Amino acid sequence: MDRHQAAALYADRIEHELRRLSAWASEPPPDSAFESQAAFFADTMAFFQWLQFVLLPRIREIAGERGSFPSQSQVGAYAVRELDGNWEASDLISLLCEFDDFIEGHGHPPEPLPATADTVPAVSEPAPPEPSETPLDVAERYWRTLDRSLLHKNPHSPSSYDTELAEKVFASATGFVEFAGDAEPVLEGLSIRTVIQADRGAWMVLTVLAMDKNEWRVDLPVSLARTTMMFLHQHQAWPPYTETDDARGRAMQFWQHVLNRDDRRVRELLAAESPEISRFGLGQVDEFVWYVAHSQEGDRAVVRVLMNTHGECRTWLTRMIRRGGAWFVDLAATLAG
Repeated sequence: MDRHQAAALYADRIEHELRRLSAWASEPPPDSAFESQAAFFADTMAFFQWLQFVLLPRIREIAGERGSFPSQSQVGAYAVRELDGNWEASDLISLLCEFDDFIEGHGHPPEPLPATADTVPAVSEPAPPEPSETPLDVAERYWRTLDRSLLHKNPHSPSSYDTELAEKVFASATGFVEFAGDAEPVLEGLSIRTVIQADRGAWMVLTVLAMDKNEWRVDLPVSLARTTMMFLHQHQAWPPYTETDDARGRAMQFWQHVLNRDDRRVRELLAAESPEISRFGLGQVDEFVWYVAHSQEGDRAVVRVLMNTHGECRTWLTRMIRRGGAWFVDLAATLAG
């Protein structure tokens, strides 16, 4: 596959992601929107519109005419900022970051789109043998042993954005703790929320696995990139799981306000008045509280979170009580352990 064929395939994959997100428009913006002088036409179009009606036609024009590519691309970097907090768009963000690397000569052609009913060959080939280990087994064994033979031999290119914090965590990893959920399909393969032992204690990371010669293997560059995006998302005003008012959402809102030292909002979530709000961490960007699991029985729930601050790394069982249809934190029971 030459460079122009690869570019056309990138365009197809970007279109596929836009359609998957139900972001594919049936009508273009008005002609005046295309007269913008702003980067990514940000003052006249939504980002998804710019991708569909500006970027994709330009990629396909260059590919079809075998024209010259620009020397730089910042589409992925812009997507990280523009789509930050949109978990459903994480595959699109990763794809656009790969596209940046490809344009700048550091990447490689994307994977072809999955076969559809129209593209499946008439004569099917024999099914490959099953992998000898499950993705979860490989991920756990990698973090327990750091055995480099479990790494993908042809991984994706390193991310074009800053992964320094994730690199420090990965480099200081000393062991596996637990998985915080099931494996989830992503563009590159499967992603697993994983708790590992590393600098300062326990950290939540994303372990991404892809097939390599019919075996699941850890794609380290993609794991670093997706972990970095997860760290960025966690520091938004409303990080993952805080957007709902169920027991889990209210517990995560509580911990977010605690780390932000927003005592007024913390008190609004307490089941009983507290003369003093406990302090955790130093308010640094590399301090996090992660959701792990929860259980509920009637009007009581327990939400397990992982706290990683400069002061301590530990699990908290957040005790929740429902009153008047709303969930509140039983602070005394939570601090008692």
